[in-house]
Order: sequence, then C-alpha cells, then structure tokens
Amino acid sequence: RRAGRHRPALRLRSEFRPFNSSKLEDLWFESSRLISLASTTAQALHRFKIDDNYLALLNMGEQVSAAFDLQALGRVLAKNLPALGVHTAVLSRYGGLSSSELQPFVHLLDGQTQPTDLGFADYHLVPTGVWRDERNTTWLVFPLTFESQLLGVAAFEHQPDTTGYHVIRDQISAALRSIELHNEVIEKTMLHERSVQERLATAGRMRSLDHD
Repeated sequence: RRAGRHRPALRLRSEFRPFNSSKLEDLWFESSRLISLASTTAQALHRFKIDDNYLALLNMGEQVSAAFDLQALGRVLAKNLPALGVHTAVLSRYGGLSSSELQPFVHLLDGQTQPTDLGFADYHLVPTGVWRDERNTTWLVFPLTFESQLLGVAAFEHQPDTTGYHVIRDQISAALRSIELHNEVIEKTMLHERSVQERLATAGRMRSLDHD
C-alpha cells in the first residue's frame, strides 16, 4: 500500500529526471517527508477520534442505564448526543391513548433542545416541520425495539464524520425498556400496598363490629 501511495510522486520525479540537481533532490526529499508526516498525522487523528467517540459512547451508556424515568433519560441524551456529533435528532416513544401516536422525549435542532409537548402520528416518523427544505440533508431513522416489542422511533440527521448511530439506538431502546419495567414494578408495588391497606382496613372494621 505504501508503494502504491507514493507511485504518483515517483512518476512525477521520473519526469523531472532530465533536470535533476542537488537542489531538486533536496526538494523531493522534503516533499516526501511532509507528505509522509501529513499522512501519519491524519491517521493518528482519525484513530484518536474513533477512541474518543468510543469512550463517549461508553460514558453515555452508563448514564442512560441509570435513568429510571423518561425525563431523566431525555436530559442525559440531550446533554451527551452533541458530544457524539449528533446535533439534530428526534427521539419518540409510543404513548397516550392511541397506539399509533408518538410522543417526542428528545428533540434537538442544531444542538439546541426543542419543545417535546406535541404528539404526532407514527407514519410521519418525526413532528411536523422537522424535515427542513432549505438545505439538503440525510436522515437515519431507526425503530426503537426490545425483542419483538416496538417502543418508538429514533431519527438522526446524518453527519459524515459521525458514527455509532446503531449503538446509540440500542442504548436508547434498552433504557426505554428498563423505564417500562421500573414503572411496572412501582405500579405493582403500589397496587400491593393498596390491597394490604384495604385488607387491614376491612379487618379493622370486622373487629369493630365484633366488639359491638
């Protein structure tokens, strides 16, 4: 690969061979050194960016897994997504009375948090006005799922230098399912406590009747 990378420079050098001189040789040597240095630097920066992005993904995953309600999850994502290169995104979940209505819990526009109080029909994928006509953009749209359960939709405005969208999607899906399970446990606990209180109250009334 290295030989292939330098082949155009070698061909150019051969064309100038009739005009060869010590000064030209020095110029060729310095040019080759600068090209090699630029290539090595670019590769190192690319590797550093990959490592930095991986660490940022891990950090966000830890914070996402600790979110036990939708508001906390939204705050974590709104804070961390721009650091991953995701500046415009709409993350929505199914909710409300209609099984075909999506409710955004994160809406970022150029890194700024937008209102998330209006639901929309799921066939739109994103709220009205998100698709912007004034510039050409590419969007990545993923279903948020857990096993066979559809939890919501994630839409990201794609940036060429940003990677890891599928990892972000998986983290969000797992967090939504954890929040659902957490809410189910709370609801069952409350129902159990209410049942216990009702049984105690009934037993108290029966004892009162016995005494009468």
